[in-house]
Amino acid sequence: MGQARAFVVSALGLAGGTASTVALLTSELASNAVLHARTRFTITVERFADHVRVGVGDTDRGLPVFRGREASDLDSGRGLVVVHGLARRW
Repeated sequence: MGQARAFVVSALGLAGGTASTVALLTSELASNAVLHARTRFTITVERFADHVRVGVGDTDRGLPVFRGREASDLDSGRGLVVVHGLARRW
Protein backbone atom coordinates (compact mmCIF):
# COMPACT_ATOMS: atom_id res chain seq x y z
CA MET A 1 0.00 0.00 0.00
CA GLY A 2 3.02 2.22 0.37
CA GLN A 3 3.26 2.72 -3.39
CA ALA A 4 -0.41 3.70 -3.59
CA ARG A 5 0.00 6.25 -0.78
CA ALA A 6 3.17 7.71 -2.27
CA PHE A 7 1.61 7.94 -5.76
CA VAL A 8 -1.41 9.90 -4.54
CA VAL A 9 0.50 12.28 -2.28
CA SER A 10 3.04 12.95 -5.04
CA ALA A 11 0.41 13.36 -7.77
CA LEU A 12 -1.46 15.91 -5.67
CA GLY A 13 1.65 17.68 -4.39
CA LEU A 14 0.38 17.54 -0.81
CA ALA A 15 2.21 17.94 2.48
CA GLY A 16 1.45 17.98 6.19
CA GLY A 17 -1.83 16.87 7.70
CA THR A 18 -3.71 16.83 4.41
CA ALA A 19 -1.10 14.50 2.91
CA SER A 20 -1.37 12.19 5.93
CA THR A 21 -5.16 12.04 5.69
CA VAL A 22 -5.19 11.42 1.95
CA ALA A 23 -2.46 8.77 2.33
CA LEU A 24 -4.45 6.98 5.04
CA LEU A 25 -7.67 7.05 3.01
CA THR A 26 -5.86 5.76 -0.07
CA SER A 27 -4.28 2.98 1.95
CA GLU A 28 -7.62 1.88 3.39
CA LEU A 29 -9.30 1.79 -0.02
CA ALA A 30 -6.40 0.03 -1.73
CA SER A 31 -6.26 -2.51 1.10
CA ASN A 32 -9.97 -3.22 0.61
CA ALA A 33 -9.36 -3.88 -3.09
CA VAL A 34 -6.52 -6.29 -2.33
CA LEU A 35 -8.17 -8.12 0.57
CA HIS A 36 -11.78 -8.25 -0.54
CA ALA A 37 -11.94 -7.85 -4.32
CA ARG A 38 -8.70 -9.78 -4.88
CA THR A 39 -8.27 -8.09 -8.23
CA ARG A 40 -5.91 -5.53 -9.66
CA PHE A 41 -6.96 -2.00 -8.84
CA THR A 42 -6.58 1.45 -10.32
CA ILE A 43 -6.20 4.79 -8.62
CA THR A 44 -7.50 8.04 -10.05
CA VAL A 45 -6.54 11.42 -8.64
CA GLU A 46 -8.22 14.77 -9.23
CA ARG A 47 -7.46 18.12 -7.66
CA PHE A 48 -10.07 20.89 -7.47
CA ALA A 49 -9.91 24.38 -5.99
CA ASP A 50 -11.39 23.30 -2.64
CA HIS A 51 -10.96 19.53 -2.49
CA VAL A 52 -9.28 16.47 -3.94
CA ARG A 53 -10.83 13.28 -5.24
CA VAL A 54 -9.09 9.94 -5.01
CA GLY A 55 -10.76 6.91 -6.54
CA VAL A 56 -9.75 3.30 -6.09
CA GLY A 57 -11.43 0.94 -8.52
CA ASP A 58 -11.32 -2.80 -8.96
CA THR A 59 -13.08 -5.32 -11.20
CA ASP A 60 -15.06 -7.12 -8.50
CA ARG A 61 -18.81 -6.83 -9.11
CA GLY A 62 -19.59 -6.72 -5.38
CA LEU A 63 -20.00 -3.47 -3.51
CA PRO A 64 -18.12 -2.56 -0.31
CA VAL A 65 -20.05 -3.24 2.89
CA PHE A 66 -20.09 -0.45 5.45
CA ARG A 67 -20.42 -2.07 8.86
CA GLY A 68 -20.58 1.09 10.91
CA ARG A 69 -20.37 0.68 14.67
CA GLU A 70 -20.47 -3.11 14.53
CA ALA A 71 -16.98 -3.06 12.96
CA SER A 72 -15.47 -1.84 16.24
CA ASP A 73 -15.78 -5.35 17.66
CA LEU A 74 -14.11 -7.05 14.68
CA ASP A 75 -10.45 -7.83 14.12
CA SER A 76 -10.71 -6.33 10.64
CA GLY A 77 -13.30 -4.54 8.56
CA ARG A 78 -12.91 -1.06 9.98
CA GLY A 79 -11.42 0.48 6.83
CA LEU A 80 -14.67 1.97 5.59
CA VAL A 81 -15.39 3.31 9.07
CA VAL A 82 -12.11 5.24 8.80
CA VAL A 83 -13.02 6.42 5.30
CA HIS A 84 -16.50 7.44 6.46
CA GLY A 85 -15.05 9.43 9.35
CA LEU A 86 -12.35 11.27 7.39
CA ALA A 87 -13.69 11.74 3.87
CA ARG A 88 -16.23 14.39 3.01
CA ARG A 89 -17.96 11.93 0.66
CA TRP A 90 -17.38 8.34 -0.43
